[in-house]
Amino acid sequence: MNQRGVTTFRPIAVGTIRRHGSVCESLLLSHAVRDAVPLDDLPKLVPAIIHRPTRRHELIRACGTFLGRLHSLGGDHRDLHAGNLLVGATSGGSPLLTLIDLQALRVVFAICEADRWHALATLHQTFVGQTTRSDRLRFWRAYQSEFTLRSSEVAPHSSTELLACTLGWPPEPGTLDARAVEYERLIRLETLLADRAIAGWRRADRAWARGNRHVRILQEGAHRLRGLATLPMDWLREIAASPEQLFAADAVKRYCKQTARCRVALAQLPSPAGPIAACVKSVISKRWVARILSRGRWSLVRRSWEMGHALRRRGIDTPRPLFCVETRTSRGIRGYLATEWIGNTQTAQQFIQEVLPGLPTSSQQEWLNSKSKRLAGQLRRLHNCGFDHRDLKLANLLVSNDLNESRVWLLDLDGVRSWKRLPRHRAVQNLSRLAVSCQVQGVDSQTTRLRFLKYYLAGSGEDWRVWWRLVERSGEKKKVQNARRGRPIS
Repeated sequence: MNQRGVTTFRPIAVGTIRRHGSVCESLLLSHAVRDAVPLDDLPKLVPAIIHRPTRRHELIRACGTFLGRLHSLGGDHRDLHAGNLLVGATSGGSPLLTLIDLQALRVVFAICEADRWHALATLHQTFVGQTTRSDRLRFWRAYQSEFTLRSSEVAPHSSTELLACTLGWPPEPGTLDARAVEYERLIRLETLLADRAIAGWRRADRAWARGNRHVRILQEGAHRLRGLATLPMDWLREIAASPEQLFAADAVKRYCKQTARCRVALAQLPSPAGPIAACVKSVISKRWVARILSRGRWSLVRRSWEMGHALRRRGIDTPRPLFCVETRTSRGIRGYLATEWIGNTQTAQQFIQEVLPGLPTSSQQEWLNSKSKRLAGQLRRLHNCGFDHRDLKLANLLVSNDLNESRVWLLDLDGVRSWKRLPRHRAVQNLSRLAVSCQVQGVDSQTTRLRFLKYYLAGSGEDWRVWWRLVERSGEKKKVQNARRGRPIS
């Protein structure tokens, strides 16, 4: 592939180990690709490339050109995720891409359209929520330009045949409109990218729940642990044998919640790799019905573990779960969960009560606007992916103390449920629960609510007036229900 213009690593040697005549292990030795990082690590390692428009556009076009050249030469990479593309720089500073993991690459005479789209959808899945339509259009034009150019060099066609071939479907003779064809093509591609991303996420969710190479599953007596494979094995075994050590006096920095049913604390966990700042939670089912049902379904901490990684997979901000421990007792399943603690943050409820009143009025409004826009986008993606958070309130939202940081993290994920297709009334319930919480904290003006609702419905084509009435009715029902039960609204 290097000789054809597709940059890959330079192999040095290959070896195999055979047992009884069959290959049981293989080894590949190659030159290192210097000064290059995987494409999925680029936003974290080189933020200047992502935030500077000219460099970002240059990288997007380089990716489109690289993949267009690969596919025009018949290269079909069956595992084309962002980790298998390394990004470096040429002597002139232009992006230089390198393809790795070549055991998944096959070379055919002409790659079919379905395989090309599958490869693009696999790559796109990593960047859902990080790219705009303009980014995708810019990528697509670079890809199509290179693919069309190289394809014409291999097998010349007339202009009509070439356009019909590259855009996917042959129109009626004499009615070819290039712009209409391309527009229809882009609509089909956008729909395919969304559908393939959702299908890929669901496959990854099932693989994660079963257990794969990224998950450690340990059993120590009555304790069952699931943790990240990157954590030390011996340390996880110690925690699985005695999970109560998570709440040791020398580890806990402060308690956020402490009741007979639930404890939540910020702790500094000692590990072989160094102290880990984590939020640890211990919870047991309160109602006897839940205790009976827990025998056949996920416990509260297991649900938080699975939902946390599922949301992060979809680009929705939430602290990363580190491990969870389930312990069967006579009262049901006592669960322990540890998630990473994001520094310099507090809940939105604490920020509104303690910090927001001390800010100038203009800064208060600017903070509310930025958080409304960010949170509305996160909730829309949450609902589009088939999830709902039934206990969505300000106390379950984490915000940064830095006023320039607009990110909002979702907490308390044992209230998250997954649906094949989210019913409308569940989305309304989520929004009404949040609206009632904002009313209690005194930050729910009509202007803020309208702005949030328009951000949430942006691009959906739905009327905000209909949603306004639905959310208002659901919120009133919530107030009446809590008043009847004697429960305060937080």
